[in-house]
Amino acid sequence: MSKQTNSKTIKTSIGGQAVIEGVMMRGPKLTALSVRMPDQSISTETWDTPNSNKWYKKTPFIRGVFNFVESMTDGYKSLMKAAEKAGLDEEAEEPSKFEQKLRQLLGDKFMPFLQGCILLFSLAMALFFFAFLPTTLVGFFRDYISHPLALSALEGLTKIAILILYLALISNMNDIKRVFMYHGAEHKTIFCYEHGEELTVDCLMCAVCNGRTYGGGFYAAPEARPDDGWLDVFIIRRVGRLTIARLLGMYKGGKHFRDGALTEQAKPYFLYRRAKCVSLRPADGRGPIVATADGECAPCEAITARLRPLAGHVLLPKPAYERFMAQRASV
Repeated sequence: MSKQTNSKTIKTSIGGQAVIEGVMMRGPKLTALSVRMPDQSISTETWDTPNSNKWYKKTPFIRGVFNFVESMTDGYKSLMKAAEKAGLDEEAEEPSKFEQKLRQLLGDKFMPFLQGCILLFSLAMALFFFAFLPTTLVGFFRDYISHPLALSALEGLTKIAILILYLALISNMNDIKRVFMYHGAEHKTIFCYEHGEELTVDCLMCAVCNGRTYGGGFYAAPEARPDDGWLDVFIIRRVGRLTIARLLGMYKGGKHFRDGALTEQAKPYFLYRRAKCVSLRPADGRGPIVATADGECAPCEAITARLRPLAGHVLLPKPAYERFMAQRASV
């Protein structure tokens, strides 16, 4: 992935989708599929993206239909190919007698036939839940609501409710949770590419802060506020020991961050983000992460820091509380 450090935004038409244990990325000229194999290695293959300069793909009103069918076909093929690579076929149960007879009857055409049946069934279910069912449900209210705009709005809200319920139900499935993770990875990849940032940062330390100081007066996040609803995240890139010694004074005094941004001196060595939830895990089997909190150190395979608004209570003497409220009101 790009390791540019400039702040210019790169315009790109690259898109993609999550697949089983991987992502498919599609550009104007090339499409790539990367899948995590059962042995944890990454398998990547590429192929030419279909020509988009054909007249029916550029003509208004009809181009959407052809582009939609092409995108859905490519996505479905990538999904099936990823499932095969990820070893899901090996985990399948013993085929039934009906399936065995179909295999004998269709031979090499069995898998294309099965894929076509699955695609048709999926389309039928989509039409039922997002076309037939909302229209039918809204039909019960036609005796009470006569305005066409109100009926259209009610039908739209019904579709949204069905979609949210559907996502809530499938998100409890472990396989779907995994796909959602890769969906986030796809967006992260495009974001980093467009902004010229590294996808994977080889870092020395990551400080997740809800306040300005920690560890003996280190101003890790000099402008963080515990009541603003955000975690301030500072990532220090992996650097040599001499550079660490040079950065220590800057980091301790909070001179790496001013007016909501990293200083020019700190930019080559620090990354800054704000988040409500931060997850960390070691890359490439490098071993556990050593986490510190209030001076206590503990090795962890993964760490997640998440904000919980109003979850803590602090008792202060009245004079200290009054000073705190006065300071807060002046900000």
